[in-house]
Amino acid sequence: ATSCDPGETVEFTLGLLPAGQSRTVLLPIPVASSVTDGTVIPNTATVVHDGGRGATSSADVLVQVNPGLALGLTEDLDPVQPGGSLTYKLVYANTAGVTLSGVTIRMPFPAGAGFIFSDGFELGDTGRWSGSAKAGMGEPPSTAEGRKFLWSLGTLSPGETGFRLLTLPVASSYEETIRASAGISDAADTVSARAEAATAVQQEIPLTVLLTATPDPVMPGGQINYVATVANDGATDLTGVELRLVMPVDSVSFDEDDIGGECNGTSCDPGETIVFSLGLLPSGQQQVVLIPIPVSSSASGNTMIPNTATAAHDGGGGATSSVNVLVASP
Repeated sequence: ATSCDPGETVEFTLGLLPAGQSRTVLLPIPVASSVTDGTVIPNTATVVHDGGRGATSSADVLVQVNPGLALGLTEDLDPVQPGGSLTYKLVYANTAGVTLSGVTIRMPFPAGAGFIFSDGFELGDTGRWSGSAKAGMGEPPSTAEGRKFLWSLGTLSPGETGFRLLTLPVASSYEETIRASAGISDAADTVSARAEAATAVQQEIPLTVLLTATPDPVMPGGQINYVATVANDGATDLTGVELRLVMPVDSVSFDEDDIGGECNGTSCDPGETIVFSLGLLPSGQQQVVLIPIPVSSSASGNTMIPNTATAAHDGGGGATSSVNVLVASP
């Protein structure tokens, strides 16, 4: 069939997965406008291989008509090497329509990470860090796991948006998935939102991708300029390199020839995947792809447009990079 309908199973054939490598699959699912506020949407991902063994992971998503606060959490690289570093971007917005006071972002200290610097946070629970720390100024306490980074945002006016950055080194001996989560709430905890990110840790990462987006925020009817930098950091040339980016739901269709990518037809429509065939990427080289995406004039203000760039090659390895762009109120 050509369509995926509610209740059906979506299957992705990943093929060969070399030892120590990972693959990330982006699966955007539109939610019906008729879903009742407060509904919990459960889902489970299952992965299997020819040897017969498999694994599962589950997640529940709460449907809220207007949660009052919005929070996005993205990392700059996935996968990341042991001894490398991750930069998290936390984007927030007051969507409640009223002023909120005592707004705070809380982010538990991810296992496998150390502390470098952030833009104005406090390290809470048993210890606090006030102000902006500089790179190399501190190592995480031995009891850091389970503590929280706290960003005290104070009073947020209706429609007010912003972001915070957090750069964390990855322990050189860590080889598991780094799971990060964050929450935002007001002083009374009457409005709140959560966000999560998972990053694979790999020893060898020949192919990397870094996605950036400007402007941020963007106006309804404006244009997001995505820039994807695909690099071969390995010792050998890579063939069959591809870059994929999903058209956001709040975008406008355009001809695929306008950006040099390929879509399902001659036009790239909201929800479709744009494929850029980069071909051979020699060792030590990189390619930069500019992807201008027009935003729908009907896009709601104070919402987020998420996107992820995925790079892969014939050898089976791949990498992803994600960004969230806020839509400003007209």
